[in-house]
Amino acid sequence: MLRLTALSMFAVAVVFGQQAATTQLGWGGTGVGSCNSLAFDAADKYAAYPIPGRGKVLITFSVGLSFVGTIAGTEVVADLVASTSTYGEPDVATVIESKNLGPGVPSDGVKTWSGFTSTLTDEALYYVVLKNTNSTPASNLFAKCQASPGSWQGDGHLGGGVGWSYYDGSSWSPSEDGGALWTWSDGETQGTAIVLGRYQTKLHTSAEVGNLFTLPPGVNVVVNGVSTKIQKVGTPTGTLQAKVYDGTTLVMSSNRVPPEGVSTTDSSPIQLVFASPVTLQGGKSYRVVWLNTAADSASNCYQINGEFGSLDGTTALALRPFFGTLKKTAWAPSAWTETSTRVVSMYLFVQQFLPASAGFVMVQ
Repeated sequence: MLRLTALSMFAVAVVFGQQAATTQLGWGGTGVGSCNSLAFDAADKYAAYPIPGRGKVLITFSVGLSFVGTIAGTEVVADLVASTSTYGEPDVATVIESKNLGPGVPSDGVKTWSGFTSTLTDEALYYVVLKNTNSTPASNLFAKCQASPGSWQGDGHLGGGVGWSYYDGSSWSPSEDGGALWTWSDGETQGTAIVLGRYQTKLHTSAEVGNLFTLPPGVNVVVNGVSTKIQKVGTPTGTLQAKVYDGTTLVMSSNRVPPEGVSTTDSSPIQLVFASPVTLQGGKSYRVVWLNTAADSASNCYQINGEFGSLDGTTALALRPFFGTLKKTAWAPSAWTETSTRVVSMYLFVQQFLPASAGFVMVQ
């Protein structure tokens, strides 16, 4: 069974074109983020997250939830179960351990189940299954925060990889991801930063919005384009453009897309390209931002739709792409500011990896 390494914090996807492979680095594709679209409103509705065994004890499991009605923490249950076969469905009838959120009425946010004591066999597949044990679940329920699929070259999960499955009372089916986080008895943490909601930012009046990140030492990347989810609002007069900054120094500007080239709906992401590829050097911090080339207004502008809030706390932030350094950055009105609890979903289109030292090879 595949184990994720530190490199997976890049959230890498490889897309094969007619000429050469292009590697996408970043925080991948999502449509709508919410905390109310996957509801546990019946006793036989579950959601399950796969946990590959590591020969260690699972200590905690965390996910973002919202609540409706009056439901006690003791009724918000997480069962640790095995798989029905080597790579099978959750065996919900055979519970290894069962934990709840404890007494009291929980509030919306990231919730953690703790106190598990079972050692999970190395390479075996397990699941954490969430369920609602309230006697009237139709009116007293909780919902899992998640992100709906977008159209990023077929990657429909924020953070990538295997995500949640949902049981609707009769069968299991894939569910849109929203992240999950778990810790082992030796202190190791796995999972992805947890999505708590989606936000929008309008581009007008000199605003430049995107992400700040640091490449790890030992690798240079040659970038020929960037992509994120943007829509048109009203009738902007400016064009849409992306820029790359080395810290605060501009190093590259993309092509410009006129208003008629941008959709008025939250649909596919827009890819902007550079006339000449730019090499980003390992160990340095860069800003990738999007802007409207005219002042325009909030009624006539471009709007970034793929901005997400995530779990606050250093553990989850460290699980973001680019080894935990990815975070929102914005220029407005006259200075750069960063927001560590927000991320703009984006991809860098990488033409080549160049080994600044060793351990990386050129993508051909």
